[in-house]
Amino acid sequence: MSLVTAMQKATVDRLQTAGLWSKMVLPETSHWMNRFLPKKVQTLLPHHPKLKPLFLICETVNVCNSACVFCPYTQQTRSKGTMTMHLFEKIVQDYISMGGGTLSLTPMVGDVLLDKKLIDRLDILEQHRSSILPSITTNLFALERLSDDQVRRLIKVMCKVHLSCYGLSAEEGFKITKTRQYDKFVRNLRRFGELWQEVKSPCRLAIGFRLLQSPAKKEIEDFIHQNLGVMVPYGFTYNYANWGNSLSGELPGDAEWLPVSENREACLLPLFGMQVYWDGRVSACACCDYDASEELYLGNVSRENLVTLFNSRLNQRIWTQQESGNLPNICRNCTFHQPINSVHVQHPLKTDPTEFLGG
Repeated sequence: MSLVTAMQKATVDRLQTAGLWSKMVLPETSHWMNRFLPKKVQTLLPHHPKLKPLFLICETVNVCNSACVFCPYTQQTRSKGTMTMHLFEKIVQDYISMGGGTLSLTPMVGDVLLDKKLIDRLDILEQHRSSILPSITTNLFALERLSDDQVRRLIKVMCKVHLSCYGLSAEEGFKITKTRQYDKFVRNLRRFGELWQEVKSPCRLAIGFRLLQSPAKKEIEDFIHQNLGVMVPYGFTYNYANWGNSLSGELPGDAEWLPVSENREACLLPLFGMQVYWDGRVSACACCDYDASEELYLGNVSRENLVTLFNSRLNQRIWTQQESGNLPNICRNCTFHQPINSVHVQHPLKTDPTEFLGG
């Protein structure tokens, strides 16, 4: 089976033009790159090429230490837990067998620093650093769980660390997270920055500011200089997505939800990524399927390998829905939606998926 069988020619042409198609075809089937050969030739081909995602998100824990007003963490109904080391090793090996690439340990909802097995997982990632490009996003609230040596190790193993900063003041931070951890965050940010500069690792650092109003550029850059000690790439937003149309209502300050519309075009996220949850379940959406919906369920990686799940009949069905405009309910009004026609030759998915994901 291959996901290619569910793809329209226009989609394949678009991916080829953007330079993404060759990155998705598994090496052992790269000679089948053009599915759209003459019929006589197609009948001689044993199978269509199998595809691989351009990035994999592997949630090792789904517990958080915050309750952000724009996050569905408190609406999550699936069980909370931590991925076993055995399952984690299998996922890494499966991904390597597909060619490897960008691997984010950022939970769908939660914070990776709450994973009690995180340091042990670094051993596995370090062994396969030539094939795996690991990254994380964290709010740093739990950084005190790690010793300085463990933080240094984290920095050395990671390809990128993306830091989430909730507000530019303690008051704004409380309104966003509903917790009083802002001062601790600032302390942890300074500590992390000092260790990052000390290690001199190629690990890239970036900050994403989640705010309640539009900030002045100087305000953000002064904050970074004062608390990190060195300027790093950053972004900010005070406009928030609705997580598959599951969030609404008034937000504090000037924060707003992104406008809701009827999505009729295929979303690029199910085509380019996969989401693995802590218990091994796999979703076609590595963006906002926070409760592991049945609509986007692909199977369980503890029973199947990743390449089989990505090219499965379930994923073919999901992609056929996307291509036909008959999107699943969770996708129909989702403001995370990224239309497939936004793919272009300079798209970050081609050059560096972490720039698209954050971390």
